[in-house]
Amino acid sequence: MSAVYVVGSANFDRFLYVDRFVVAGETISSTQLEEACGGKGLNQAVAAARAGAPTWMVGNLGGDGAGDTIRAAIAQEENLHQDYLFTDAERPTGQTMIQINAEGDNAIVLIAGSHATITADYIDKTLQNVAAGDVVVCQREIPDEMTKHALKQAKAKGAFTILNLAPATADRSLLPDVDLLIVNETEAATLLGLEQTPADPQDLPARILDQTGTDTILTYGDKGAFVATSTEQFHVPAIKCDVVDTTGAGDAFVGATAALIAEKKDLTTATLFGIAAATAACGSKGAQSYPQRRPDFQKIAK
Repeated sequence: MSAVYVVGSANFDRFLYVDRFVVAGETISSTQLEEACGGKGLNQAVAAARAGAPTWMVGNLGGDGAGDTIRAAIAQEENLHQDYLFTDAERPTGQTMIQINAEGDNAIVLIAGSHATITADYIDKTLQNVAAGDVVVCQREIPDEMTKHALKQAKAKGAFTILNLAPATADRSLLPDVDLLIVNETEAATLLGLEQTPADPQDLPARILDQTGTDTILTYGDKGAFVATSTEQFHVPAIKCDVVDTTGAGDAFVGATAALIAEKKDLTTATLFGIAAATAACGSKGAQSYPQRRPDFQKIAK
């Protein structure tokens, strides 16, 4: 089986539950504090590993307690390796401070920290081991220039490249070395330069394919996923479940889909498996707290 390499962010997240958001000049009390490992890159790497793929997380942590916690968590994950997770002792690990109010809305402050200092040399050290047929996954929580470099190097090695265009951007300069683009409806609309998301966005993947030539999957919550490639267009419905928390569901989809592509499964099968992983993620609070693994995803996908 080919491997999955996820180049991106590994964060330490702190969730502050508050009655209302703090405003300038005031101090309020949090009713509850929760901490968890996160970052889109790590979330996706965890999902790929839980889906059964030998997976390497590629990124940069700080030389601090948060980085140690993330490393310890990765060590507990079967199939997930950290040989290429480097340390910048001069910077803090990337972190997010998330206020969640009584209505369930959130306000987030992101500290890039060590993410901002990942270099082309780091990426080159990792991707020199990539073989043809491996899958390289990127997002947008490290500098775009490093993401572009990773995608270019991966293509030169004959890898299959996936870009999850999150956070959203209208910049198309990331796309030339992308084999498969994965976006939600907001990210798709932003890329296409639309002022707002259409009421029915299912044609957005075809529009992206037409304008950029890039095969695209649109994840659309309880509507499932819409796929447009140069050879086919299809829809994979969502799987009904009791939703506890949608945090990390999109990342679970990306990671599990990548794992099946590494197995050389067809895109329909890979998309369904991604939806199964996302369904599992929706059943637990937090991005990585779902207990399900590959056998469970297989049962959910039936």
